[in-house]
Formats: sequence, structure tokens, C-alpha cells
Amino acid sequence: MKQIEKSILAVLLILLVAVVAGAAFFLFRDTGPAPDELKEAAIEAGETWIRNNSPTFLYDGMNLELQKIEQAGSGRYKIIYRFESRHSGYGDREGKMLAQVITPHTIEVQVEKAKNARTWQITRAVTDGVFNEKTRKVDLYFMRVEEGQEEAVPRSREVQLEDSVERNALEALLAGPSQNEREQGYFSSIPGGVEIEEFDIEEGKAYVSFSAELDENVAGSATVLAIRKQVKLTLSQFETVDRVEIAVAGETEGILQP
Repeated sequence: MKQIEKSILAVLLILLVAVVAGAAFFLFRDTGPAPDELKEAAIEAGETWIRNNSPTFLYDGMNLELQKIEQAGSGRYKIIYRFESRHSGYGDREGKMLAQVITPHTIEVQVEKAKNARTWQITRAVTDGVFNEKTRKVDLYFMRVEEGQEEAVPRSREVQLEDSVERNALEALLAGPSQNEREQGYFSSIPGGVEIEEFDIEEGKAYVSFSAELDENVAGSATVLAIRKQVKLTLSQFETVDRVEIAVAGETEGILQP
């Protein structure tokens, strides 16, 4: 009888310990920040991104303030801010003819944070529903005859920051100069129809393999040098690139021969 009582007592003791341990787990576990804290952190992350990265705001923005915030999913918020610019237009407008007028804007920013992530990600930033703020102003190098010599000359473009800004700049280079630039004498020595087949940056070296069109009907050493110069100068402006290797259809030897 005493043995049974001892067994029952042992079982009750084990159950009591399990209950206490379970209560302690739920009481002291890290549940993460409270919803209000998470919301405030999202607002701060969005504002910081605008002040440091939005081309429109960086150019001449002022009076940034929160207008609206709503949750768009777990760890995801859609936030709308208001600000004013001292001039009309969007993005980096340096060198453009602008109307000097106070211009109100709204910018919608979507911020996300994975459950165990330390930082917020800005996945969308659009001003007035028309201008994507996740862009960067870069130089594309086109050719132009100056003082009787063909020179590689930089022309500014806004390119997307998504994926790879370096590759996006190269894609814009392949698209060639605009009609207005062509009328001003700019041209590209890179043949039409060329595509990027492979692109990678590792330890400062940018490797780019173009489609076979790059090596077709290339006549003269001047054209070959111009092609290499356009590609290398466009990529070398980025802090991630200190050298460039060019390939055609995966081959680096015997390509771009005059």
C-alpha cells in the first residue's frame, strides 16, 4: 500500500514540475516586440530610408511627416509619408531646367522584416504613384567625336536598384543612347541585339559574358577598343568593381579581335 502511495506521489510531483516548467516557459519566453513597438520601428525605418536614399527627397525634399500606416501582413507595413520639394519633378534633377515652386508629394513605402531578421527591408518606394524611388543615378559611357577624336563620354541615367545596380547599368548601356543624345552626336560602338548571358561580381572583379552578337562584324581596332572602354568605364564607376573581365558566349580568349 505504501509503495502505491509513493508511486502516486512521484507521479504527482512529476506533473507539478511539468506544470511549473510550462508556466515558466510561457511567462518568460521572448515573444518579440509588442505590435506598437514594431509599428514604430517600421515608421522609423521608412523615414530613415527616405532621408538617406530617396532621390527626390535627397535633391530638395523637406518637411517629411507620416500620413498613414497600415499592416500589410506579418512583419510588413505599408506607410505613406508626405513631404515637399523646392522644385518640380522627381529624382535627381541636377542639370535640368526646373520650375522653382514648392511641390507637395506623397511617398508610399513598404517595409518588411522577417521574424528573426535584425533589419528592415524596403521593398517598395513610389512617389505620387508614378516615380520609383528605388533608383540610382549612374553614368553610361557612349562614344562621341570631340576635337576630331572618338571619346567615351558619360551620360546620366536613373537605373533600378533592384537585383544588381551594376547589371542594370550595363543593360541600360546596351540599350544605347536616347534619340535626343543621338541628335547630339552620341553613339555606341556596341552592336545592336547584344544581350548579357552571365554577370557576376566577386572580390572586386566584374565578369560579364555577352551574347555572340558582340563579336560579329566588328571591324577595326578602334571599334574594339571603344567597346571595351564603354563597358569597363560604365562598370568601374561602382565601388564594388575594380577590374572587368569581358567574355563572349563564355569565351575570354580570341574575342573582339580587330
